[in-house]
Amino acid sequence: MTEQIGTNTNKLIAILRGVRPQNVIEVAETLISVGIISIEIPLNSPSPLHSIEKLVNRFGDVIQVGAGTVLQADQVKDIKTAGAGFFLTPNVNPAVIQKSVELNLPCFAGFATPSEAFAALSHGVHGLKLFPASHFGTHYLDAIRAVLSEKVPLVAVGGISQKNARQWLSGGADSVGIGSSLFTADIDMKELQKRGNSLLEMTREADYA
Repeated sequence: MTEQIGTNTNKLIAILRGVRPQNVIEVAETLISVGIISIEIPLNSPSPLHSIEKLVNRFGDVIQVGAGTVLQADQVKDIKTAGAGFFLTPNVNPAVIQKSVELNLPCFAGFATPSEAFAALSHGVHGLKLFPASHFGTHYLDAIRAVLSEKVPLVAVGGISQKNARQWLSGGADSVGIGSSLFTADIDMKELQKRGNSLLEMTREADYA
């Protein structure tokens, strides 16, 4: 994969919270069919490492597979062993960030304030994740962006949907993580394809440079 998470060439991360290993291939095939090529498996899903391994083994040369809700440093080694190419956290944990640097596994640390953002950057984090984004809004993101280097990849996660993803992308986020508005554990694949198409159409219609 040449496209990188947190850049304008890879705007959507599908967050598959609750996905099961026995369903993950079918779900990924549906997302790939509409052009979504970044997938996050949250670690509070059933057997998440198994799902990551299955995706990497089947689609590793087609999509980027990452982990989410990473809370502990020892989990970083586990997800790298499973084949994850990136991961996101809901908070700033220096031990987790330092382990990501040690293992050369890109980490997007969850932050809510400028102090948290700069603390994460001081520990060498690859990128940042505004979370929960919907609580703060795009005006807050714009203010944060004013003091951050443009080189810092920033993902907005939390309350992002087909209705507001365009607003977040044009408001300063390089990428957005889409959770329950795209995927739920019991979703029908036709509905997933419909939602995915709607999101991809949104990102194709505008220039977010």
